[in-house]
Amino acid sequence: MPGSKRICTQCLNDDRYLNNIIASDPDASESCDYCDSDEMTMSMETLAEKVDWLIENYYRGGEYNHYLEEYEGEPLFSVLEQEVTANDNIIDDLSELLEELW
Repeated sequence: MPGSKRICTQCLNDDRYLNNIIASDPDASESCDYCDSDEMTMSMETLAEKVDWLIENYYRGGEYNHYLEEYEGEPLFSVLEQEVTANDNIIDDLSELLEELW
């Protein structure tokens, strides 16, 4: 289950805000489930909650284009790749967690 996985600072884009959250996590010494590094970690569930807040406050949903039968704008995968990480496995797990929140 993605929510129980841990993610480290090395797997995330260099983001001071997320690094501060990781530093304050009481379980930060647990291993990363994505790269097995010794870097500090946080739960994917916590990351999903923070990314949910980021998306709600800095992005807006695209308009539905009836002609093309799709939403306009940047897909979630691209937003997560830009804001969080370039790792496809992490993006897939994070997308699943965000869908549960929404």
